[in-house]
Amino acid sequence: MKTERWVFTDDELGRPEECRADDEFIALNDVIIKRNGVATNRYVDGIPGVSPADKSYAESEDTHLAPGGDIADTWRDVIVDDNRFVEFAK
Repeated sequence: MKTERWVFTDDELGRPEECRADDEFIALNDVIIKRNGVATNRYVDGIPGVSPADKSYAESEDTHLAPGGDIADTWRDVIVDDNRFVEFAK
């Protein structure tokens, strides 16, 4: 098990056990970003090859969009095991 910092929507805070480390969000510059804030190498339209500048910008933002359009801007430290939520860190 390890501790990671994850982003949540308000709705997800009520059901964090359904969340996974590899859940994807959309950064404000259309880069796909993982729940832990690490940018992928893809844009929202599927185009691969994100530039280092775009990755850096995406990772520096605190607000992202969930696939359904909800805003994800609440960050919490969580205990993770095999990419799954275990509990909120103390």
